Amino acid sequence: MKIQRVSFFLFFFLAAVFAVLFLSFVCLLLQVRRRTWSTYRGYALAYGGSWRSGAAGGSAAAAQGEP
Repeated sequence: MKIQRVSFFLFFFLAAVFAVLFLSFVCLLLQVRRRTWSTYRGYALAYGGSWRSGAAGGSAAAAQGEP
């Protein structure tokens, strides 16, 4: 019985991990397809740049009060 319980929790944990990975992948695809300024700012931050590189992105971020 103990082995069945452990395998059940292991299966549940793996299912949760795959669900999170799948959802993050779908969100990433939606962001890439939308091509909003926030995604470009995210790419700039990820690659060590600054969000001020885009004029529209910088003004939008400044209006939102982001650092």
